[in-house]
Amino acid sequence: MPPNYKRKTNRGQTPKDIMERAANAVAGGQSIRSTAREFGIDRMTLKRYTERQDEDRQLGYTPMALCHKVFTPNMETDLANHVKHLADMFHGLSMNRCDKKAGLDWWLGFKKRQNFAIRSPEATSLGRAVAFNRPVVDEFFNNLKAVMDKYKCSPRDIYNTDETGCTTVQNAGSVVTEKGKKQVGAITSAERGELVTVAYIVNAIGSIVPPLFIFLRVHYKEHSIRGGGGATECIGAATRSDWMNEDTFVEYLNDVVKHTKCSPENKILLILDNNDTHISLRAVDLARSHGMVLLTIPPHTPHCSVYGPFKTAYNRAMDAWLRSDPGKTVTIYEIPTLVNQAQMIALTPLNITAGFRATGIYPYNSDKFTETEREREMGFNVHSTQTRSFRD
Repeated sequence: MPPNYKRKTNRGQTPKDIMERAANAVAGGQSIRSTAREFGIDRMTLKRYTERQDEDRQLGYTPMALCHKVFTPNMETDLANHVKHLADMFHGLSMNRCDKKAGLDWWLGFKKRQNFAIRSPEATSLGRAVAFNRPVVDEFFNNLKAVMDKYKCSPRDIYNTDETGCTTVQNAGSVVTEKGKKQVGAITSAERGELVTVAYIVNAIGSIVPPLFIFLRVHYKEHSIRGGGGATECIGAATRSDWMNEDTFVEYLNDVVKHTKCSPENKILLILDNNDTHISLRAVDLARSHGMVLLTIPPHTPHCSVYGPFKTAYNRAMDAWLRSDPGKTVTIYEIPTLVNQAQMIALTPLNITAGFRATGIYPYNSDKFTETEREREMGFNVHSTQTRSFRD
């Protein structure tokens, strides 16, 4: 039956209770023709219904579409559960894979009955799929609890660091335009841009350590951040890859020591990811000598990051810059200014403390990430810890 088919008769639409009353009247001696006229039922429909009752077949009236179903309800439920299970395991089936044999009409009905939807999946690496699970999360929270208990960490002593990339080409958001228009454009600084890495350190009471900017250069020039009105007391560095390396992270740790005034007598807890540049021997020695306790989070697990609102604010700041300076192109020297504007809007104490609360770091909540059905079904079992804690 075509998906847009419209019925032309009311055959098969008679409620079951009316059919039963009409059948009882026929059983009492009334003719089928007069009974059908009295109850407003098609004569042949009533005749077939009473014949089925006489032959002790199915009681009640079943619409014709249900009589021709390919699968029984139990078989269809099992199939739907299998499709859901594959999606939970990040191996979801495409629409073509689902209806290749049965056809489009069956697929549309199956999708409606099982409340399915067609979604565009997010690319998920195998490492991310297997890393974020209950044993690894428990190991991290056990380490976090041990460190907080040992050093009596208050929220002003708990810091988190992360990095993000800021490009000279903003991500054009949605716009309002005429319905049905084939192509919609938005002005950007260029089609391909340059990237500058920005590293922030925030703490659980909502304060910020001035950021580090990493430029894709062989030699760093001070005017890269000073000429554009960057954040107060921010620092800059240059690498051949525009990402953090061992030297730049050690330099940033020295800046953290200057702003936090940490010492062996006044320790702080710095939570960071498991990147090799963050846990080099030089970085660990520097942290230990200045009273900085480093605790790494498992790979591919959520940070207490506020980079979601930050990126939104950054794109809006670049849109405003392009409108204020028509005809100009954003360069890496404007990025510190745009980052500073985004910082004042997005990196607020409210957003930062909400990030710590959402990940269960502070206030401490080891049950923040519960075991999902996907983890139980896939049978994840991690025997070795993937978090590291560097203490005295």
